[in-house]
Amino acid sequence: MIPVLITIDLETAMDHVLSEQSEIVVRVFNDFSELGIVTTSFVTSEFAERFSVQIQNTICSTNEYGLHGRDHSVRENYCRMTREEIESNIHASNEIVSEITQSEICCFRGPFMSTSSITQQVLIDKNIRADYSVCSQRFDFINSRGGNLSWLISPRTVYHPSIENPYRRGELPLWVIPLSCIGIPFISGIMYIFGLSFMKYFFRLLLAESLKNGKPIVYLFHTYEFSEPVNQANQVPADSRKSLIHSLYIRDRKKRYEMNLDLIKYMMSFDEVQLFKNSDYLKHIELIM
Repeated sequence: MIPVLITIDLETAMDHVLSEQSEIVVRVFNDFSELGIVTTSFVTSEFAERFSVQIQNTICSTNEYGLHGRDHSVRENYCRMTREEIESNIHASNEIVSEITQSEICCFRGPFMSTSSITQQVLIDKNIRADYSVCSQRFDFINSRGGNLSWLISPRTVYHPSIENPYRRGELPLWVIPLSCIGIPFISGIMYIFGLSFMKYFFRLLLAESLKNGKPIVYLFHTYEFSEPVNQANQVPADSRKSLIHSLYIRDRKKRYEMNLDLIKYMMSFDEVQLFKNSDYLKHIELIM
């Protein structure tokens, strides 16, 4: 059995139409629940507050919420923040997200995939049991503000991190669950550039590796990707604009959504695959490791 974790990042994209982002959250969780697609959604506290009604109306057993920081601003880079800033952000965000989602939060993904040794120690103090911020063997680390050269040599499968280095094995009582990568990350943006057939092939490569070593396959997409961009640049703060690589994406938002559904259904079609949300996966690995 190969665990697959479908992860969703929920953050407000100020360069996309806000009303559409609200509608899409409802659509995604209703559709996925009907299809039995199990997910883990990392939400900023700003997004949770802004769309609290939509989140509360779509709480379901097939989705688990995790923490994605406060607002995903350029200042919220957990590689560079002080301990005081990290503690303040995680404490405040955890309080808000827990209350709105009516759940105990036990996993984290840093904005821009950022993390640090201090961050992981704070997560442990807050009873958060898993960090999904590492992108093992992701070569384009320079394209992410949280990117780190150590991604290239970090463990490819789940591990307990070192107290000195979040990208090395150690004995901290926290699980690091890396995003799946083979040079490039297994994320929706790659599919919007290279197409669905390429992503299916990418998945088969990851599956072949997992069949040998049992590592989980972790996929990521953002809900704002299915909303229209704001056309006038002067309406959008400079630090809220997406990178130039987004200009290469397929523009049809409906098609993007359909591609994600098709890819996930394709993954689910393999007998070896089982979808997990975070808490169930943690129970699984703690039984076998």
